[in-house]
Amino acid sequence: MLLQLGDLLKSATGTKKIHEVFSDEIILDEFDIVSSSGLIWLTKINMGVWATTKILLNITSTCDRCLEKYNQVINIESDDIFYHFDYLGKNPELYDRIDSPEIFYIKDNMIELTESFRQNILVNMPIKLLCNLDCQGIVNKNNRISNTKLIDIENR
Repeated sequence: MLLQLGDLLKSATGTKKIHEVFSDEIILDEFDIVSSSGLIWLTKINMGVWATTKILLNITSTCDRCLEKYNQVINIESDDIFYHFDYLGKNPELYDRIDSPEIFYIKDNMIELTESFRQNILVNMPIKLLCNLDCQGIVNKNNRISNTKLIDIENR
């Protein structure tokens, strides 16, 4: 998601701008995002722009047990600093890490939030994706197959 900063970079330090996130704005290839809503607060700081994000995502996932699709809600809350290139140039310890995933920067008066969203989704998603806590796995007429063993239901 590219976000145009407009006149925020030309304004005084401490100036704030709010961006409302609409349903179709967040697109990530590795996640099936059904809907999104929330706010991004942008604050001009001497290093660049500070982005505070509070977004609610509805993502379609596949259950690890029964392999059925289901929707899950992911809450993203993050604080990221997007650096000016001139600030990075004056700080060699930051500039040397410019290609690392934790360094975000301003390019052409815009900030790219996609990587920040991707990282926050991965951190907030459960390790084991379950449609519900009581999911029994794949079920057919005669047998229930779990991820570890085949159980003959009739012989129980």
